[in-house]
Amino acid sequence: MGSKEPYFKPYTIKETNGIKIGFIAATVEFTPFYLALDWEVANAFDWIEKYLRELQPQVDVIVMMSHLGMYDDESLANKFPEIDLILSSHTHHHFDKGERVNGVLLAAAGRYGEYIGEVTLEFKDGELTGKKRS
Repeated sequence: MGSKEPYFKPYTIKETNGIKIGFIAATVEFTPFYLALDWEVANAFDWIEKYLRELQPQVDVIVMMSHLGMYDDESLANKFPEIDLILSSHTHHHFDKGERVNGVLLAAAGRYGEYIGEVTLEFKDGELTGKKRS
């Protein structure tokens, strides 16, 4: 893990109808580009782990916005089952009805607006009870 804090805020929390949703994001490491900006590059999984630990006690649900690609997203789901939903991109794939890996719902909509989808998170008494992609 790099020694500097991230350039961008690592996560945000939005509250809707009493439900606290934590959004965290990561992108693939474009090392030459970032180094040209004098940014320190570190492993995305290390940063995700660090900030998930910080975020998880503050929220009811965690949504990961990922530009890491399908295979890294599957690895994320296996390593971090506390993530409820991964909105996946980078590899331009799509899932007709979403994919589930280790209890985590993965949703992806292809590229260039080819597909549109909707993810529904269902709650009862402030607790996540269901998640689906339609």
